[in-house]
Amino acid sequence: MNPNAISEIVSSVLNVGENVPALDENGRSINDEHGQQIYIRTSYLLTYLLTEMPKKFIKCTLKIYDSENDPDRDLDVDMLFARISDILMSNTVFPLAEDSVFITNLKKSIYPYFKKYIELFVKELKLFVDEYIQQIYTECKYIMLIHNFRS
Repeated sequence: MNPNAISEIVSSVLNVGENVPALDENGRSINDEHGQQIYIRTSYLLTYLLTEMPKKFIKCTLKIYDSENDPDRDLDVDMLFARISDILMSNTVFPLAEDSVFITNLKKSIYPYFKKYIELFVKELKLFVDEYIQQIYTECKYIMLIHNFRS
């Protein structure tokens, strides 16, 4: 598959989605100079990669769930990556077959690399945050001791 074909796939998939109202940082709709509401095109792939997948990946990797009945308890990390392939294969602009070279390369090379990389990153970040919270807790205890001695 040539690089131009890959570029076409990516750009077409990134532009496939639905129109949603553009909102400012306060959640209010944005209007143009004529007072008409502005709509932006979302991307199913980008929405999944930037909103859904990170949270689910952290849940799966660290085994931290919202509740006992969290539907993400049944997920595993490989299922999260399989969803990317499903989104790519379901696009109607540039359809891909499951046995295409692009999907095969994703499954054999790209997904295993990022799976290992992201799992390592999430675990290291959790250690960092845990240690930072422990340091804050210790500093608070010292401050309370100093305050008690001054009183």
